[in-house]
Amino acid sequence: MKRFALVISGLFACGGTATEGTETASGSSTGASSTTTASTTEGTPTTGSVDESTGELTGGSTTGSSTGDATTMAVDPSTSDTTVGATTDATSVGETTGTEGSTSGEGSTSGEGSTSGEGSTSGEGSTTGSGESTSSTSESSSETTADSSSSGEAVVCGDNDVGPGEACDDGNDVDTDECTSMCLLAECGDGFVQVGVDACDDANEVNNDLCSNKCVVTPKTITLVAGGNTNQVGNVNGGSPFNDPCPAGKVLIGFQGFVGSYHGRIQGVCGTVGLVPAMEGFSVAVTDPVTLPQRGLQGVTQWMRMCPTDQMIVGFSGRSGGLVDQLTFTCAPLVVSEANDGAWSIALGATTNLAAIGGNGGQPFAQTNCPAGQVGTMQRLRAGDGIDAFGVGCSTFGLGF
Repeated sequence: MKRFALVISGLFACGGTATEGTETASGSSTGASSTTTASTTEGTPTTGSVDESTGELTGGSTTGSSTGDATTMAVDPSTSDTTVGATTDATSVGETTGTEGSTSGEGSTSGEGSTSGEGSTSGEGSTTGSGESTSSTSESSSETTADSSSSGEAVVCGDNDVGPGEACDDGNDVDTDECTSMCLLAECGDGFVQVGVDACDDANEVNNDLCSNKCVVTPKTITLVAGGNTNQVGNVNGGSPFNDPCPAGKVLIGFQGFVGSYHGRIQGVCGTVGLVPAMEGFSVAVTDPVTLPQRGLQGVTQWMRMCPTDQMIVGFSGRSGGLVDQLTFTCAPLVVSEANDGAWSIALGATTNLAAIGGNGGQPFAQTNCPAGQVGTMQRLRAGDGIDAFGVGCSTFGLGF
């Protein structure tokens, strides 16, 4: 009996483990020896005893659980061949019962990996302690991320579906509607003339070229159309009538002549009106002065009255009786403006009165102006030896596009 105890004691002292049996689906192990790897098994052994008549260790068991895919390696006792079982991902619960140092236990296996366990015994015929074996479990995982915009279909302008980066998409390639062929909302300055909205679009930021920054056609010229006349002052029945218009495109910008106690000779001066770029708009310039025919025969002192630069005659006042004694000319500029909607217009600016010229005879007459919205473009006189009556012919003005 002592010999059996010493043999058993010697086996456990050497750290030997003896397991017989292969793992079955239910978790019980029988048959040839097996080895399972790559899992974690925890168990708690119970105490066994040695049968004195046979020398076998009985009654010992280990309970615990293991996690992982079990890979079973078994040794066939008849051939000493080693076989490797398949790895299974399962959970098994069973009980292992063995003799001669085998362990019995109840446990479960789940997850990935394989299990192996070993029990240790100490003392006579008893197993104490907890059997535990660990092995590594390897995991690999990969994660793929992708931009949702790249994983989907490519954005196509013109498919009638507004996608990322598109302001609009009307499903056509017409550039003159509300959505261009580049799927951008039509706007002034994009180089496309939107029907019913833009009059032009030159795709630049110059406001006073052919197309404004509001996509409106800009004016090119100033138009003059014969209009009304002022009243004549003086002796409207004396002398002979003279109606001398300025050349086409020109306006009255002053007068000159000879004077004594009354006006003996008068001659109008005309200038060409035109548009010139100025700042972000236009201004009206008067250039190329020319003179009209001189009417009357008398006068001693020469004189000239000219409007300020780029202004024109719009009216007059003075004194008169049997002849024209004194004249004061009124001038004004033409001013071009742009409205908020881009529309261009032209109007008279503030007036300026020139210094009076002539004598103090006769009676004063009231300010006499061209009809509203008109400027002087003709001298209307009655003259003999002197100037019997004076008046101005006028024209309406406008913008030419």
